[in-house]
Amino acid sequence: MRIDEFDGLDQEAAQRAIRPALDIPRWIDEIVAARPYADREALLETARVAAHPLTDDEVDQALAHHPRIGDRAKGDSAEATLSRSEQSHVDPEDVEIQRRLREGNIAYEERFGHVFLI
Repeated sequence: MRIDEFDGLDQEAAQRAIRPALDIPRWIDEIVAARPYADREALLETARVAAHPLTDDEVDQALAHHPRIGDRAKGDSAEATLSRSEQSHVDPEDVEIQRRLREGNIAYEERFGHVFLI
């Protein structure tokens, strides 16, 4: 979607358009409220500022929507489609890679209390 198209959306459509990127209502509202954007850089700067800092509860909320690295998101939601695209280079048939990812995910979650997210 081009910036001018995003700027032209009504509030609810704009919120739906960016929700898959980071499902934090405050963040979404700040980005939508700051329209129109002069260019991509202005939008990205607004997103960066709105995300800094995220509260612990907001981080937990965002992480709850993401599968572990190596897991395939199910469903046809925008979030699931985006996740599958992000993880498209992880070979689900490679047993060794899947084992290592599973072990790494477990170790990370035990240490930090939430899924690893890039």
